[in-house]
Amino acid sequence: MLGTGEEACVCRTHRLHWITALGAVIATALSPAIASEGGSRNLKSGAFTFAPAVMPEPGSTAFMGYVAWLRGTSLHGDSGDAIGHLHLDLAGHAGRLMHTWDFEWHGLHLTSTANYLIAYARTNFNGIRDHDADLSALNIEPFMVSRTFHPRGGGTVKWMSGINYWFPIGHYEPRGNTDPPPHGAPNPQFLANAATHANYGTGIFETAFTWNPVPTLQIDSETYVGFNVTNHRTDYRSGNVAGTELGVTAWPFSGLPRLGIGAGGYYLHQFENDHVDGQSFPHHKLEQIAVGPQATYTLASGTTLIAKWQHAMRTRNAVQGDLFWVLFYIPVAGKPG
Repeated sequence: MLGTGEEACVCRTHRLHWITALGAVIATALSPAIASEGGSRNLKSGAFTFAPAVMPEPGSTAFMGYVAWLRGTSLHGDSGDAIGHLHLDLAGHAGRLMHTWDFEWHGLHLTSTANYLIAYARTNFNGIRDHDADLSALNIEPFMVSRTFHPRGGGTVKWMSGINYWFPIGHYEPRGNTDPPPHGAPNPQFLANAATHANYGTGIFETAFTWNPVPTLQIDSETYVGFNVTNHRTDYRSGNVAGTELGVTAWPFSGLPRLGIGAGGYYLHQFENDHVDGQSFPHHKLEQIAVGPQATYTLASGTTLIAKWQHAMRTRNAVQGDLFWVLFYIPVAGKPG
């Protein structure tokens, strides 16, 4: 039999996890995003299905980023079935300033980046509406190591690996996580704030490659693992998450050599339990698979534009919906990447 304190902890844990379930991928791919609690995460799920290992040339600087829109149509729980009635519009913009240092060691190059995220969310859960917008996260990637290989069979392989850390900023409303209404239901009055703010840091390890077996075909892959720290406002630590992204792009039109078309997607899996007040909670682990078409066009200046649509095919403890992207890569100084 539980004592009063234990019973309160279990009840709070259960309620927090329904907020987690709603937030787990409210920003699944939209925030450069990982994590579960409250909505926003700190890993760029779905963003790098095209050229993730391509860095600026040594001594060069580039600016890349995206605008994206997630249209959520339902919330799915542990079983994969829809829970409640949800409509979500989540828009975001992230920017990334990249500089590759004029340095080489055994073919290795070093790139540093700084990132920011601006997000806007509008929610309607069971008829109760909310909205919020803010500059919600900053990221520093002190180094990414990259190298270009030329396999004997021909073609080119670019490889990148690095670590980075996301810092939460902006106005975070902890009541969205700590004071939900009875019976463990999400608190719809704070869902938009939860979707735009993680309010905890995440350290990320990532590695990627871009392979051009022939000039008109490109195969891309990026794998990452996010390690979350505890949200000090709620004593909640979201379980660590791993993800893999894949993309294939071809340039099939001789009359339009700068236009590429293809497909891409991602798989996310939370491999560690969440913890509330130091207690492990094994349910509501995030899982999602999303795929869709993509197209890219490179201008004569070296600026590259990418458009994507990704549809969630399998969803657990996440928002089901469609994600639309427009990404860009703009050389700023030095040689184009």
